This record gives sequence, structure tokens and C-alpha cells, in this order.
Amino acid sequence: MGEVQVSPYEAGSHLLVAKIRATNGETWLAESTFRVQNGAAAANGPAPLLRLKWVASTGGLIGISSPRLGQNCIAVGVDDEGDLKNCGVAAFDRQGKTRWHFNTDSGIKNNIAATNGRLFATSVAGWLYALDETSGQLLWTAELDRQRERWEVAATTVADGVVYVGSYSYIAAFDEKTGKKLWETRLGTNDWWPSCYAIPTIAQGKVLLHTHYGAYALDARTGALAWKLDGKFNGCAVAGDTVYAVRNDVLAAVALESGKLLWTGKERIGDTASTPQFAGDKIVVGTADGRVCALSPKDGSVLWNFQTGASLSSLQPYQRGGSDVNSSPTIRGDVVYVGASDGQIYGISLAEGKLLGSYRLGVPIASSPVIAGDTLYIGGYDGNLYAFVAGR
Repeated sequence: MGEVQVSPYEAGSHLLVAKIRATNGETWLAESTFRVQNGAAAANGPAPLLRLKWVASTGGLIGISSPRLGQNCIAVGVDDEGDLKNCGVAAFDRQGKTRWHFNTDSGIKNNIAATNGRLFATSVAGWLYALDETSGQLLWTAELDRQRERWEVAATTVADGVVYVGSYSYIAAFDEKTGKKLWETRLGTNDWWPSCYAIPTIAQGKVLLHTHYGAYALDARTGALAWKLDGKFNGCAVAGDTVYAVRNDVLAAVALESGKLLWTGKERIGDTASTPQFAGDKIVVGTADGRVCALSPKDGSVLWNFQTGASLSSLQPYQRGGSDVNSSPTIRGDVVYVGASDGQIYGISLAEGKLLGSYRLGVPIASSPVIAGDTLYIGGYDGNLYAFVAGR
């Protein structure tokens, strides 16, 4: 991106030409027209829903890892480009200036967690890191069950002074301040599945795990099993006493206290990393075939569908082409914000599912947007963290 200082425009039509020259000599050209009325540049129609504020490079890649708001920074987990040089956690101030970059032993693929001036991240190789938000200094590390084959699908969650990380074959809880292991539980043998991005969810004293080998509720204090429900699960949203999750590729409702299956929908969501988001009379989720879908919390029936474009590069394991939405929606007011593998961030009407605005990044997006005040933060597969003014 760049800025050009210009004198006041004369009224009429104008042509803007951008020429980009790469280090290897290759060049690209892009053109855009705009019209000036009464001596001021005027856009056609209302102000854009998303207006770019800044772009900041992490030096690595950002896949499904989503930004997290600290007390004084915005941070994100960073995957490596195959050389282990830039993987870790990158932190920026609210103006996009790099505050620090902490290098980890291997890539951080899934979500990090933030609370009380601390950041927590789990690496592919099975190490849990606790970092000081202000300085980026290491506070403590914990070795997880590194006998597991893969750790890249694991996210990190913190709640009530406890850090939770893991999934079906192994999950552990650690004291937020000291790193002391409070408990560990093994539910199965091997839970690696390339599209099973299990995020531990804490609700009413329970740790909820939704994996491709079943849904589980554990006692948050002891790790003891409270209930189990068979099926292949992706993500979950909790509202009151009900858990809404994608079970066997369709939305289902489960009783939080007992694990009883309340109902199963019919609309196919598919195998996606997108986590359902509850918004009053709707549940919104991205689908494996590139839709953003609003469903009824009463029975899972479809309220509206919004179709995104063709994938720039498929983020679905073992698939090529098509469309997919692995980004989890964020809802602000009556607008649903979500990224897609077609390289665009969308603003969609919550009421009707109509397009309100979009911004084309030009790289696949699996990261989920986070909104603070009027600013939306999201990561791109190019390793950049983007900040937008959201709303009109």
C-alpha cells in the first residue's frame, strides 16, 4: 500500500493508475476511475462498510489463527514458511506498529488466548508458552503430551485463571500465573484430523470439547468426564443451557448439563473450521462449500444463505477448487463480518443475508475477525494483520 499527496482535484472524471514492480523485474498495472464533484472527490454511493486503516506484517503465515485483543495490544499466532524463522506470536499496538515478535520452537497454527496482561500459545510441537503482553518476554512454558502425533489442530483457551489446551487424546489445565499443571485427561488414543480444529470452550463449570471422535464435557476443576456424545463435531456456541454445534456435518443442539441431543438440523454445513456464532434468533456459521449460513436455534432450519466466490487456494484439506469459509463470523449490530478463501472480507446483513459491503485482500482468509470499538482486525494468509474501520 502507499499514499500519494495531491493538490485539490478539479471537477470531473479522473483516472488513477498504479504500477507495481517486483524485485525480479515483473510488473503489474491496475486502474481505477473516480469522479470529483464541487471540488471534492466523491464516491459513488454511501461510504464503504470496511475502510482500511493499516497493514502490519508478521513475517510468517496466518492461517486459522485469529487476532486476540490484549490490554494494550493486538496479537496473533504465526505459522512458519518452512524455515522456522518467523513462527511464534506477533504483537502490535492499535496503530499497527510492531511491539515485539516472540519466536517459538515451531508454528502456531490455531488460536492463542489473552487475559490479564498475558498471552498463551500452543505450538505444533506440543509446547505451551505464556508471554508477557507488554514486553513479549517468556513467563513460563509447559511441555504437553508430546507423544501425540500432531498438535497443529489444537487451540488455547483461558478462563478464570486457568489455561486449557488439547483435545480428544489429551487435554490439560494449567495455572495462568505459574504454569503449574492442575490436571490432565486422556479420552482416546489419537485425535489428529486435518479439519478438526477443536477449541476448548468453558461454560458453566464445564470444558466442552468438540472433536471428530465425539463431543465431551469435562469438569473444569478436575478434568473428570461429565458426559459424552458420539458423532463427528466441529466447533460450538453456547447460549444459556444449550450447546449448538456442527455434528455429522449439520447443526445440532445439545443440552449443556446432560449432553442429551435435543435436535438435529438438515442443512449441510460440512467439515469446516468455522465456529457457529449465536445472535439472538439466528446462529451464523461458515460452510465447507463457501456459504455463510444463518440457521434457526429452534430446529436448525435455514433462514438465509450467502454464497462467497471461488477459492484462490483451497483451505479444505485434500481438496482443490470450489469455495470454503473457515473463518468464524463476528457479529456487530446488524452486520455479520467474515472472511473467505476467495480473498474477501464480507459484511452481510444479519436480518436478511444481503451483501452490505466487502473488501478484497487478494489472499485466502481463514482467520476470524475481531472487533474492538470501530476497528476490525483480521489475519490474511500472506502473514499480514489487517485493521479496518468497520461500519458506515
